[in-house]
Amino acid sequence: MKQPLAVVTGGNTGIGKATAVALANAGFRIAILYVEDSFGAQALAADIGGMAIEVDLREEASVATAVESIHRGLGRV
Repeated sequence: MKQPLAVVTGGNTGIGKATAVALANAGFRIAILYVEDSFGAQALAADIGGMAIEVDLREEASVATAVESIHRGLGRV
């Protein structure tokens, strides 16, 4: 069975980071969506075997680009 995929917004700090780590430890593939701190998001993604994507959830084009990046990197959401 293929690992489930979780998309965590704000996944590089605070509650989002804890959620991303917990889901990764439970066997999920993780896409971390972030607005700031590319270095921190990329480092966390590397630590948990996921991917980090900068996105502005207020902008439709940014969300569409993020979804496409997730499809290419991790598969279907």
